[in-house]
Amino acid sequence: MGFCLFNNVALAAQTARRQRGTTLIVDFDYHHGNGTQAWAERVIGDGSAPLGFFSTHAYPAYPGTGAFSESRYAKEGFVIDIPLPLDTGTGDFVGVWSTLLPPVAAALRPKTIVVSAGFDFLRNDPIAGLLVDVEAVKLLCGLIGQTAAQHNAAVALVLEGGYDLNNLRLSAEMLARSFTQDAGSTHVPAAHTPRDARLREMTTEVLRWLR
Repeated sequence: MGFCLFNNVALAAQTARRQRGTTLIVDFDYHHGNGTQAWAERVIGDGSAPLGFFSTHAYPAYPGTGAFSESRYAKEGFVIDIPLPLDTGTGDFVGVWSTLLPPVAAALRPKTIVVSAGFDFLRNDPIAGLLVDVEAVKLLCGLIGQTAAQHNAAVALVLEGGYDLNNLRLSAEMLARSFTQDAGSTHVPAAHTPRDARLREMTTEVLRWLR
Protein backbone atom coordinates (compact mmCIF):
# COMPACT_ATOMS: atom_id res chain seq x y z
CA MET A 1 0.00 0.00 0.00
CA GLY A 2 2.67 2.48 -1.01
CA PHE A 3 5.86 1.70 0.91
CA CYS A 4 7.10 -1.56 -0.68
CA LEU A 5 7.26 -3.01 -4.18
CA PHE A 6 8.35 -6.46 -3.01
CA ASN A 7 7.73 -7.93 0.41
CA ASN A 8 11.30 -8.95 1.19
CA VAL A 9 10.33 -10.21 4.66
CA ALA A 10 7.64 -12.54 3.33
CA LEU A 11 10.00 -13.81 0.63
CA ALA A 12 12.74 -14.43 3.19
CA ALA A 13 10.34 -16.11 5.61
CA GLN A 14 8.93 -18.43 2.96
CA THR A 15 12.44 -19.43 1.90
CA ALA A 16 13.36 -20.04 5.54
CA ARG A 17 10.27 -22.21 6.08
CA ARG A 18 11.17 -24.37 3.09
CA GLN A 19 14.86 -24.67 3.87
CA ARG A 20 15.05 -24.59 7.68
CA GLY A 21 11.55 -25.15 9.06
CA THR A 22 9.63 -23.18 11.70
CA THR A 23 9.98 -19.42 11.22
CA LEU A 24 9.17 -16.40 13.36
CA ILE A 25 8.74 -12.91 11.92
CA VAL A 26 9.20 -10.01 14.33
CA ASP A 27 8.21 -6.53 13.18
CA PHE A 28 8.79 -3.33 15.18
CA ASP A 29 8.31 -0.85 12.32
CA TYR A 30 6.06 2.15 13.04
CA HIS A 31 3.52 1.07 10.41
CA HIS A 32 1.64 -2.20 10.66
CA GLY A 33 2.99 -4.83 8.26
CA ASN A 34 -0.38 -5.48 6.68
CA GLY A 35 1.10 -7.16 3.61
CA THR A 36 3.24 -9.50 5.70
CA GLN A 37 0.26 -10.32 7.88
CA ALA A 38 -1.99 -11.00 4.90
CA TRP A 39 0.58 -13.43 3.53
CA ALA A 40 1.05 -15.09 6.93
CA GLU A 41 -2.69 -15.58 7.35
CA ARG A 42 -2.82 -17.20 3.93
CA VAL A 43 -0.01 -19.73 4.52
CA ILE A 44 -0.40 -20.66 8.20
CA GLY A 45 -1.77 -24.18 8.29
CA ASP A 46 -0.83 -24.92 4.66
CA GLY A 47 0.96 -28.11 5.66
CA SER A 48 4.41 -26.52 5.56
CA ALA A 49 6.47 -25.47 8.59
CA PRO A 50 4.79 -23.44 11.37
CA LEU A 51 4.95 -19.66 11.06
CA GLY A 52 4.57 -16.84 13.57
CA PHE A 53 4.11 -13.11 12.99
CA PHE A 54 4.61 -10.83 16.00
CA SER A 55 4.25 -7.09 15.44
CA THR A 56 4.18 -3.85 17.39
CA HIS A 57 3.13 -0.74 15.49
CA ALA A 58 1.60 2.68 16.08
CA TYR A 59 -2.18 2.74 16.23
CA PRO A 60 -4.17 4.46 14.92
CA ALA A 61 -1.82 5.12 12.01
CA TYR A 62 -1.49 4.31 8.34
CA PRO A 63 -2.54 1.82 6.95
CA GLY A 64 -5.24 1.58 9.63
CA THR A 65 -4.85 -2.14 10.28
CA GLY A 66 -3.25 -4.13 13.09
CA ALA A 67 -5.83 -3.92 15.87
CA PHE A 68 -5.37 -6.42 18.68
CA SER A 69 -8.60 -8.11 17.57
CA GLU A 70 -6.80 -9.26 14.40
CA SER A 71 -4.54 -11.53 16.46
CA ARG A 72 -4.97 -15.29 16.07
CA TYR A 73 -3.14 -18.07 17.90
CA ALA A 74 -2.95 -21.78 17.04
CA LYS A 75 -0.36 -24.56 17.25
CA GLU A 76 0.48 -24.38 13.55
CA GLY A 77 1.16 -20.64 13.74
CA PHE A 78 -0.06 -17.27 14.86
CA VAL A 79 -0.51 -13.58 14.21
CA ILE A 80 0.01 -11.36 17.25
CA ASP A 81 -0.65 -7.64 16.83
CA ILE A 82 0.17 -5.24 19.66
CA PRO A 83 -1.02 -1.76 18.60
CA LEU A 84 0.92 0.94 20.42
CA PRO A 85 -0.74 4.21 21.51
CA LEU A 86 0.85 7.22 19.85
CA ASP A 87 2.26 8.43 23.17
CA THR A 88 4.14 5.16 23.85
CA GLY A 89 7.58 5.82 25.34
CA THR A 90 10.78 3.83 25.65
CA GLY A 91 9.84 2.03 28.87
CA ASP A 92 6.54 0.63 27.62
CA PHE A 93 7.93 -0.17 24.17
CA VAL A 94 10.75 -2.23 25.67
CA GLY A 95 8.33 -3.63 28.24
CA VAL A 96 6.10 -5.15 25.55
CA TRP A 97 9.02 -6.76 23.75
CA SER A 98 10.84 -7.98 26.85
CA THR A 99 7.62 -9.48 28.24
CA LEU A 100 6.33 -11.14 25.09
CA LEU A 101 9.20 -12.04 22.74
CA PRO A 102 10.75 -14.81 24.91
CA PRO A 103 7.49 -16.71 25.56
CA VAL A 104 6.22 -16.14 22.01
CA ALA A 105 9.42 -17.70 20.65
CA ALA A 106 9.32 -20.49 23.22
CA ALA A 107 5.81 -21.43 22.05
CA LEU A 108 6.94 -21.62 18.40
CA ARG A 109 10.59 -22.77 18.78
CA PRO A 110 11.75 -21.15 15.52
CA LYS A 111 14.66 -22.30 13.41
CA THR A 112 14.80 -18.84 11.80
CA ILE A 113 13.86 -15.37 13.02
CA VAL A 114 13.20 -12.82 10.28
CA VAL A 115 13.24 -9.21 11.51
CA SER A 116 11.38 -6.31 9.90
CA ALA A 117 13.92 -3.79 11.16
CA GLY A 118 12.23 -0.46 10.54
CA PHE A 119 13.39 2.50 12.64
CA ASP A 120 10.61 4.98 12.00
CA PHE A 121 9.16 4.14 15.44
CA LEU A 122 11.92 6.26 17.02
CA ARG A 123 11.55 9.76 18.43
CA ASN A 124 12.15 12.63 15.97
CA ASP A 125 11.26 10.66 12.84
CA PRO A 126 9.89 13.34 10.47
CA ILE A 127 6.90 11.36 9.17
CA ALA A 128 6.22 8.89 11.99
CA GLY A 129 7.83 8.27 15.37
CA LEU A 130 6.71 7.36 18.87
CA LEU A 131 8.30 8.72 22.06
CA VAL A 132 10.93 5.98 21.93
CA ASP A 133 14.64 6.78 22.26
CA VAL A 134 17.25 5.21 19.99
CA GLU A 135 18.74 3.25 22.89
CA ALA A 136 15.73 0.94 22.59
CA VAL A 137 17.28 -0.49 19.42
CA LYS A 138 20.21 -1.94 21.35
CA LEU A 139 17.81 -3.51 23.85
CA LEU A 140 15.77 -5.01 21.02
CA CYS A 141 18.94 -6.43 19.52
CA GLY A 142 19.83 -7.99 22.86
CA LEU A 143 16.41 -9.60 23.14
CA ILE A 144 16.43 -10.93 19.59
CA GLY A 145 19.99 -12.20 19.90
CA GLN A 146 19.30 -13.99 23.17
CA THR A 147 16.08 -15.48 21.80
CA ALA A 148 17.86 -16.76 18.69
CA ALA A 149 20.63 -18.29 20.78
CA GLN A 150 18.15 -20.08 23.05
CA HIS A 151 16.54 -21.79 20.05
CA ASN A 152 19.69 -22.14 17.92
CA ALA A 153 17.89 -20.03 15.31
CA ALA A 154 19.35 -18.14 12.40
CA VAL A 155 18.55 -14.41 12.22
CA ALA A 156 17.77 -12.46 9.05
CA LEU A 157 17.63 -8.68 9.42
CA VAL A 158 15.74 -6.71 6.76
CA LEU A 159 16.20 -2.94 6.93
CA GLU A 160 12.92 -1.12 6.35
CA GLY A 161 11.41 2.25 7.33
CA GLY A 162 13.10 5.18 9.00
CA TYR A 163 13.32 8.76 7.75
CA ASP A 164 15.63 10.49 10.22
CA LEU A 165 19.21 10.04 9.02
CA ASN A 166 20.75 10.24 12.47
CA ASN A 167 18.35 7.61 13.83
CA LEU A 168 19.13 5.40 10.85
CA ARG A 169 22.89 5.78 11.28
CA LEU A 170 22.83 5.03 15.00
CA SER A 171 20.33 2.17 14.68
CA ALA A 172 22.09 0.42 11.81
CA GLU A 173 25.39 0.66 13.67
CA MET A 174 23.82 -0.83 16.82
CA LEU A 175 22.27 -3.59 14.72
CA ALA A 176 25.58 -4.47 13.07
CA ARG A 177 27.59 -4.38 16.29
CA SER A 178 25.04 -6.36 18.26
CA PHE A 179 25.21 -9.32 15.90
CA THR A 180 28.95 -9.24 15.18
CA GLN A 181 31.97 -8.39 17.32
CA ASP A 182 30.00 -6.88 20.23
CA ALA A 183 27.37 -9.61 20.44
CA GLY A 184 28.64 -10.91 23.77
CA SER A 185 28.33 -7.53 25.47
CA THR A 186 24.82 -6.65 24.25
CA HIS A 187 22.50 -5.87 27.16
CA VAL A 188 19.31 -7.92 27.46
CA PRO A 189 16.54 -6.08 29.34
CA ALA A 190 14.63 -7.90 32.04
CA ALA A 191 10.94 -8.46 31.38
CA HIS A 192 8.79 -5.72 32.87
CA THR A 193 5.09 -5.05 32.54
CA PRO A 194 4.09 -1.96 30.55
CA ARG A 195 2.65 0.88 32.60
CA ASP A 196 -0.03 1.74 30.03
CA ALA A 197 -3.23 -0.10 30.98
CA ARG A 198 -4.10 -0.94 27.37
CA LEU A 199 -0.69 -2.49 26.69
CA ARG A 200 -0.77 -4.29 30.01
CA GLU A 201 -4.14 -5.84 29.15
CA MET A 202 -2.96 -7.01 25.73
CA THR A 203 0.29 -8.52 26.99
CA THR A 204 -1.58 -10.34 29.75
CA GLU A 205 -4.00 -11.79 27.21
CA VAL A 206 -1.19 -13.01 24.93
CA LEU A 207 0.59 -14.64 27.85
CA ARG A 208 -2.67 -16.43 28.67
CA TRP A 209 -2.77 -17.85 25.11
CA LEU A 210 0.76 -19.15 25.46
CA ARG A 211 0.19 -21.14 28.66
